[in-house]
Amino acid sequence: MILKLSSAGPEVGQLHQALIEAGYSLEASELTGQTFGHTTHAAVCDFQTRHVDAEGHRLLADGIVGPKTLQAIQHPAGPGDRFVAPGWTVTPSAIPDAVRGAVNAAVADIGKIEQPDGSNSGPQIAHFFPSKEAQGQPWCAYAVSHWLGCLAGGCPWGILASAWKIRTWAKGFAAMVDPNDARPGDVWLAIRAGGHGHVGLIVHRFEGGDQVATVEGNAGNAVRGCVRSASSATMIIRPA
Repeated sequence: MILKLSSAGPEVGQLHQALIEAGYSLEASELTGQTFGHTTHAAVCDFQTRHVDAEGHRLLADGIVGPKTLQAIQHPAGPGDRFVAPGWTVTPSAIPDAVRGAVNAAVADIGKIEQPDGSNSGPQIAHFFPSKEAQGQPWCAYAVSHWLGCLAGGCPWGILASAWKIRTWAKGFAAMVDPNDARPGDVWLAIRAGGHGHVGLIVHRFEGGDQVATVEGNAGNAVRGCVRSASSATMIIRPA
């Protein structure tokens, strides 16, 4: 399978999911249309400059997703693997008291990783799943549900298994907020075609700009600290 500029279809949608989980922001029109547009191309090129193939060789930064790049996107772990993005930070004094427990729990989980890689399971992430039977499923929503369970009243939606279900909950309870007002304890959510998506907990808002720091489960294969554009989210949710 080769994916490149102008490619479209469910394989591109799966690529989008992996790139979002890797910390990249993509145009909403590309996500909903499952199209390989210019923001997808830029994300692939950037990923290729930062990763190596299964044999440890540098990837060719040509923006084309062939077998070697696809394998690296699906299995980003390796020697020297970083669990926080450059510039990621959290400021304890800026965290509202009402959400401090949730933010602290999320930050403490950074670096927890799937074992084996790509399994969506393992002893380090078992605490996110509501049951042994649930292990093996994508777990970003489970992780956020777990962290928000540290709120005084618990997670307001209980435990939900997908970003789409969290989106549905937020619309029903009018819990959405303007990206310009995002703050620690809010939830960053991106939805792509087919009702798939990704979700993370905001732990910091950078001054003078659009960026937020998040903690995200199932970010590639681990809990990672990411830097996101608030306005790139499908929605920002305020659960507390």
